[in-house]
Amino acid sequence: MVAIIAGRLYYLAYYLEELDEPAEAQKYREFISLEAIEELLDEYDRCASALQKGEIFDIVMGLKTTRLLEKIQALLNEGKLELVMDKYFMRRASRLFSDFFIVSSGRYLEITLTNCNINELLGELLAEVKRKQYNEDYILEVLDDDELYLEALATRIAFQPVLQEVKWSFKPGDVLPVRLNPERFAEAYTGLLEDIASLDVPDLRITTALQEQGVVVRTDSINGIPEGVFNEKRFNTHRRRMELAGGQLHKVTSGGKVLFEITFSQAAR
Repeated sequence: MVAIIAGRLYYLAYYLEELDEPAEAQKYREFISLEAIEELLDEYDRCASALQKGEIFDIVMGLKTTRLLEKIQALLNEGKLELVMDKYFMRRASRLFSDFFIVSSGRYLEITLTNCNINELLGELLAEVKRKQYNEDYILEVLDDDELYLEALATRIAFQPVLQEVKWSFKPGDVLPVRLNPERFAEAYTGLLEDIASLDVPDLRITTALQEQGVVVRTDSINGIPEGVFNEKRFNTHRRRMELAGGQLHKVTSGGKVLFEITFSQAAR
C-alpha cells in the first residue's frame, strides 16, 4: 500500500516538474512523510525478526504492530490523499486499518449481510469504476484561481485508472437476490479486477448465473487469464476479503488459464 502511494506521488511530482511547477511538485513530494513510514515498517521488520528468534512474545508483537499501524494511519491522514488516489483504493486502505484494529482489540468483526440484486450491484459498480474521477471541463473553469487550478491539474495527472482501458463484457443471468455486504463486495471485487488488469489482461467477461450451490459471479477473459495471476498468499488475501463480503471465491484452472467464480447464498424467499 505504501509503495503504491509513494509511486503515485513521485509520478505526480515528476510531471509537475516537467510542466514547470517546481513548488507544486515539491509539495507532493512532501505530501506525507514517506521516510517516517519506511522507518516504522523497518521497525516492524525488526520486531518480526525478534519474534521469530523468540526474543519477544506474540502478545508483545501484537501490541507493537497495533501501535505501528496507528502511527502509519496518522501519517497517511495528514495528506489529502483523496486528491491523488482513487476512492476504492482509499476505501480498501481504510477498511484494512479498521478491521485490524477491531480484531487486535479482541473483538469480532460484525459483518452485516443484506438482500441484494447482484446484477444491479455489478452494473452500478462497473459503471462507477469506468467513470473518471475528474471533470474534463473543470480545469478550464478554474484557470483564474491558481490554487484550484493546481489541485485540478494534480488530480488529472495522478489519475491512473487501471480499469479504464479494460474492455468489459457483462452478461447478467436470470438470478435471485443474494446475501452480501455491498460496500465490502465493491471494495473486494474492484481489488480483484485491478490485480487481474494490472497483468495487461485487455478484456474481462463477467457473467452471473443461478447454479445449484447458489448465485455465481464468473470472471474470465476472451484469451484467458494467465494461470500464475496470483501466488497463493495474494489469492488468499482476495479470498478472505470476499468471505467478509459474504461470498466464496474460487479459482478454476484449465489449460494453463484461470477464471474466478464467486458464489453467494440466495436470499430467503
